Amino acid sequence: MLRLLLLFTAVICCNACRLEKLPTQDTTSSPEGCVDSYGNLHGFDTDWEQEHEICVCVGLGSICCERFGHWGVTDYDYNGG
Repeated sequence: MLRLLLLFTAVICCNACRLEKLPTQDTTSSPEGCVDSYGNLHGFDTDWEQEHEICVCVGLGSICCERFGHWGVTDYDYNGG
């Protein structure tokens, strides 16, 4: 729960976050969670890391924010390139 609070605080305080809304479909089945960019399913109220972001799945969809210290830095930059 603390991680969710910290992530929501980051969403409010910075612009380095994005919301990917859950798809709206006219079906009788409700979504089981959020799907990340690799196709992995994450249940509601869970968080995960992908590349330089931390994400959380909430009722509206997934919220992903850049981790502090990674703005504009790529793996190439770490390898002296």
